[in-house]
Amino acid sequence: MTSKLQVLSQELRMHRGAVSDREALEILILYVTNHCNMKCEHCFFADNLNDGTTDLPPERAKRIFDSIPRIREEIAITGGEPILHRKLPELVRNIHDAECSRDIQINTNGWYVDRTLEYAKDIKQWNRKRISFQISLDGLEETHDRIRGLEGSFQRAMETAENLKSLSHYSEPGFFTPVFLMVINSQNYREVRPLAEFLFREFGLFLAIELVRGTQFSVWNVPEGMLEDDFNPPSLELPPESEWDSIYEDLRALNREWGYPFRHFATKMKYQFEMLRTQKRVVRCAAASGVTPVVYANGDVATCEFAKPFANLNEFGDDFSALWNSDRARQNRAALTGCHCTHACFLVPSLRRDLGKNFKLLVDL
Repeated sequence: MTSKLQVLSQELRMHRGAVSDREALEILILYVTNHCNMKCEHCFFADNLNDGTTDLPPERAKRIFDSIPRIREEIAITGGEPILHRKLPELVRNIHDAECSRDIQINTNGWYVDRTLEYAKDIKQWNRKRISFQISLDGLEETHDRIRGLEGSFQRAMETAENLKSLSHYSEPGFFTPVFLMVINSQNYREVRPLAEFLFREFGLFLAIELVRGTQFSVWNVPEGMLEDDFNPPSLELPPESEWDSIYEDLRALNREWGYPFRHFATKMKYQFEMLRTQKRVVRCAAASGVTPVVYANGDVATCEFAKPFANLNEFGDDFSALWNSDRARQNRAALTGCHCTHACFLVPSLRRDLGKNFKLLVDL
């Protein structure tokens, strides 16, 4: 079991890495498809799904990632439902072989049991990095199926997890495993602890946790005309404010019981709730520093998911570095230095760069 001293030591190493390697990206969010089989009530990308956009071709992914020197943390492959991309293993291999990142995460809803297993077996054969399949779970079975809009989706996700767990390996040079993510909202916040305990008991794996988000209630001070104003969940809302402290305390208790596996989720959630209450910024955003780009399936590039794309890779011959270091990109990031949001993919790297605020909460955990 990890001790608090070990946690603080790990965070210090990550902070030093983040501030010493300022040329590297921290995380890159990659949309490989807009196709999806579900109608999740909390999906901020719902208006863009199944809109006829062409999937990202594997050969284009190769050109893009061959042009990126370093990504310190991970490439997060998302959509849509990435498993619906018919050439996903080829696309992942092209990214894998580009050698710009040691970690690749593939997000999935877990519905396509057989196809996911087929893709995973293919990927495992040549994997030399840390690759994870992140399965979305929105609560226990009844709650999950209701939010996802598809009966049986929980059981299919469990089958997918079982299959992926059977393929898991942690030996050098590769690392391959399933992980889980829960988006907390007004319908499922009471099931955080029961779901976490169920997954640990059944799979020996921990639950990642995020807060439902949308441009109408979780981002502030984006300059006029730059906000991606259709990124909103169709119907789900935040948990009641009266429950925020108890949600945080549940995570804090699980941290202490299980050796701090929830430390990142608890620390960011503490600040997420603070921002929601005060609507004030608590930390300088890493996205505005140019370390957390978003690339869409059609080649559009944005500084973050809440901001509108400012360029397309077509204009730069799919050379991402040329685009990201262009005057247009710098001007876009400069315009976003005053905004703030609750989005974890940007908040966690931001906290990692602010050692004082990160340690303040970690010590409290």
